[in-house]
Amino acid sequence: VQYYNEKIITFIQKYIHYAVNQNCSNQTVILCTFNTDFLNRSSYDFFNDIRFLEKDIDSIYIQEIKGFNDSNQALLYLRELVHLNTDENDRLLSDIIQKLTTKPYYLYQAIKYLEENNAIYHSPLEQGFLIDNSVFREVIEKMPNNLTELLIKRYSSLNYDFNHINMVLSAVYI
Repeated sequence: VQYYNEKIITFIQKYIHYAVNQNCSNQTVILCTFNTDFLNRSSYDFFNDIRFLEKDIDSIYIQEIKGFNDSNQALLYLRELVHLNTDENDRLLSDIIQKLTTKPYYLYQAIKYLEENNAIYHSPLEQGFLIDNSVFREVIEKMPNNLTELLIKRYSSLNYDFNHINMVLSAVYI
């Protein structure tokens, strides 16, 4: 939902209120997923509205998923992100889980961080990632322990003129 524009969110929100307040039975099923790590203002308001409705309406059900249930699931996800089908690098990948959490978005950002720091890279045929164990371990040790610091470190290392980016973003916002 966080990628929907405000018109779509408003439509779904109004439809839910309409369906809930109908006199006859409504057989509509709406499945919405929210990544609570990344919500814009309208999707945040929509999420809170649904949470409020859930308290009084039995047919509204919210299931919160906070990452993977255990580190083995997170490990399989990391293998998928780096295109590995063997367990030979599982000890190195487990270090990422220990540093951050089992949340998929956090793990994805960690992989991007490793790629940007040349700890992992694509093979010549773009078949997948190859891991340089010595660089990998060094980069993991320097990797921040939380997502905010990780993102700050990732974006501060980019060679962009942030004044120019801020000017463009402010023009888009207006």
